[in-house]
Amino acid sequence: KKACVTLPRRLTPDKVQVSQTLLKDLVDSLWNNCKSENVFRYDVSEPCLRCVPGKHQFCVEYNEHRFSKKRVAQAVSCCNQPFNDSLFNFNKLKNEEILLE
Repeated sequence: KKACVTLPRRLTPDKVQVSQTLLKDLVDSLWNNCKSENVFRYDVSEPCLRCVPGKHQFCVEYNEHRFSKKRVAQAVSCCNQPFNDSLFNFNKLKNEEILLE
């Protein structure tokens, strides 16, 4: 399922808040739908999250399947290497993987 959202062209502070809330609710809904339909390569629901104490309070997220089940990384030999259609590219996304356009 895809969603199309039109945001106001001239955003006043109150419209920004409403637009952000609507967009967040929309993305959350689409994300949860993808999780329930097993669209993702691995379980993304319960990562291990730790926040590091200190001035910046960085948070670190660990998901054990992220490394073992992710797509194989492509070797990049230069910045302007020719396009290879047989490797991963965004034209190969499944329709159900596209949440917003």
